[in-house]
Amino acid sequence: MSPERTLDFLEVTRDEVRKVVVAYLDQFVARGAAEDLRDLRQRLPSDPELLRQLDGHLTDSVTEREAFDAMRGFLGPLDSHDAW
Repeated sequence: MSPERTLDFLEVTRDEVRKVVVAYLDQFVARGAAEDLRDLRQRLPSDPELLRQLDGHLTDSVTEREAFDAMRGFLGPLDSHDAW
């Protein structure tokens, strides 16, 4: 009988999630992303409305996995974007 496998995810802060999303967008900007993605990357760190939208995908206690899911949810409308 094999032991049960569990995945332990670390908790992260909202600030850490925000930094990861900006770093993720930086990768596309460095590869010549379209103007709207460059604009999103520039605005995200300081635009209260964008931060509220990202925070809307987060709970009070966020694990690494939940942070990844929140990032995907926030960027989801851009999934079909030509720059990806």
